[in-house]
Amino acid sequence: MPLKTVLSLILALVVTALPERAAHAQCYPGLACPTDQPPATPPQKTVPGSASGASQGSSPQGAQGTGEYYYVGPVAPPDDWLSLRTVPSDKGGARVMKMPAGTLFHVREKRDPWWYVELRDGTTGWAHSNWIRCCKSGNE
Repeated sequence: MPLKTVLSLILALVVTALPERAAHAQCYPGLACPTDQPPATPPQKTVPGSASGASQGSSPQGAQGTGEYYYVGPVAPPDDWLSLRTVPSDKGGARVMKMPAGTLFHVREKRDPWWYVELRDGTTGWAHSNWIRCCKSGNE
């Protein structure tokens, strides 16, 4: 699937999720929120498109499938968050969101140093692995 199509799909998903997120403005996506209800149906799983000529990363290990999550580890100024991006690059693509320390997610693909992650609310994107730690349970 061409990169332009993948980015268009991601943008469409983000735009359709905005009204739901506005209701929980005091809560960060991916973190537990006192008013959150479990989804009636699990979110659709998305698979990142492969750019031609890009090497595939290793399969994720550790927390996936164990009820444990990877999380954003300690972050420090000048940024107190980790960017979730549309592509595995800090120069290209766009920022999907800012993930504060403690944001929980599963790792779906690794292209070191970038990891494709899925937050508990179904949001997906690429994050730099320097600030990713393992593991916490989803109940924390």
